[in-house]
Amino acid sequence: MIKVINCKNWCEENITPMAWPRVVLRVVPELRKKGYSVKEMENPTDSVMVDEATFKLFNNALNEIYEMEIPQTVAV
Repeated sequence: MIKVINCKNWCEENITPMAWPRVVLRVVPELRKKGYSVKEMENPTDSVMVDEATFKLFNNALNEIYEMEIPQTVAV
Protein backbone atom coordinates (compact mmCIF):
# COMPACT_ATOMS: atom_id res chain seq x y z
CA MET A 1 0.00 0.00 0.00
CA ILE A 2 1.12 3.53 -0.80
CA LYS A 3 0.65 6.68 1.30
CA VAL A 4 -1.16 9.30 -0.73
CA ILE A 5 0.33 12.15 1.32
CA ASN A 6 3.81 11.16 0.09
CA CYS A 7 2.64 11.42 -3.52
CA LYS A 8 0.98 14.77 -2.90
CA ASN A 9 4.03 16.18 -1.12
CA TRP A 10 6.35 15.03 -3.90
CA CYS A 11 4.20 16.74 -6.53
CA GLU A 12 4.08 19.98 -4.56
CA GLU A 13 7.83 19.99 -3.95
CA ASN A 14 8.98 18.86 -7.40
CA ILE A 15 6.40 20.30 -9.78
CA THR A 16 3.97 22.91 -8.46
CA PRO A 17 1.42 23.17 -5.63
CA MET A 18 -1.34 22.80 -8.22
CA ALA A 19 0.05 19.57 -9.69
CA TRP A 20 -1.61 17.22 -7.22
CA PRO A 21 -5.16 18.63 -7.58
CA ARG A 22 -4.78 18.35 -11.37
CA VAL A 23 -3.72 14.72 -11.07
CA VAL A 24 -6.64 13.90 -8.78
CA LEU A 25 -9.15 15.63 -11.07
CA ARG A 26 -7.77 13.74 -14.06
CA VAL A 27 -8.56 10.37 -12.42
CA VAL A 28 -11.81 11.18 -10.56
CA PRO A 29 -13.96 8.54 -12.32
CA GLU A 30 -11.47 5.78 -11.49
CA LEU A 31 -11.10 6.99 -7.89
CA ARG A 32 -14.85 7.01 -7.37
CA LYS A 33 -15.11 3.45 -8.72
CA LYS A 34 -12.57 2.44 -6.08
CA GLY A 35 -14.57 4.19 -3.34
CA TYR A 36 -12.37 7.25 -2.81
CA SER A 37 -13.66 10.82 -2.64
CA VAL A 38 -12.05 13.80 -4.33
CA LYS A 39 -11.73 15.57 -0.98
CA GLU A 40 -10.03 12.54 0.56
CA MET A 41 -7.48 12.44 -2.27
CA GLU A 42 -6.87 16.19 -2.61
CA ASN A 43 -6.27 16.60 1.14
CA PRO A 44 -5.12 13.19 2.32
CA THR A 45 -4.31 12.46 5.93
CA ASP A 46 -1.30 10.39 6.86
CA SER A 47 -3.48 7.28 7.02
CA VAL A 48 -4.92 7.42 3.48
CA MET A 49 -3.41 4.58 1.48
CA VAL A 50 -3.93 3.32 -2.07
CA ASP A 51 -2.97 0.15 -3.90
CA GLU A 52 -0.38 -0.17 -6.65
CA ALA A 53 -3.03 0.11 -9.40
CA THR A 54 -4.20 3.48 -8.05
CA PHE A 55 -0.61 4.66 -7.77
CA LYS A 56 -0.20 3.78 -11.44
CA LEU A 57 -3.31 5.87 -12.23
CA PHE A 58 -1.65 8.84 -10.52
CA ASN A 59 1.57 8.31 -12.46
CA ASN A 60 -0.27 7.94 -15.77
CA ALA A 61 -2.07 11.23 -15.13
CA LEU A 62 1.19 12.92 -14.14
CA ASN A 63 2.84 11.63 -17.27
CA GLU A 64 0.01 12.95 -19.45
CA ILE A 65 0.03 16.40 -17.81
CA TYR A 66 3.69 17.00 -16.92
CA GLU A 67 5.62 14.16 -18.59
CA MET A 68 6.88 13.15 -15.14
CA GLU A 69 6.28 10.30 -12.72
CA ILE A 70 6.41 9.93 -8.96
CA PRO A 71 9.46 7.78 -8.16
CA GLN A 72 8.69 4.40 -6.64
CA THR A 73 10.92 5.32 -3.67
CA VAL A 74 8.47 8.10 -2.72
CA ALA A 75 5.62 5.64 -2.58
CA VAL A 76 6.89 3.77 0.48
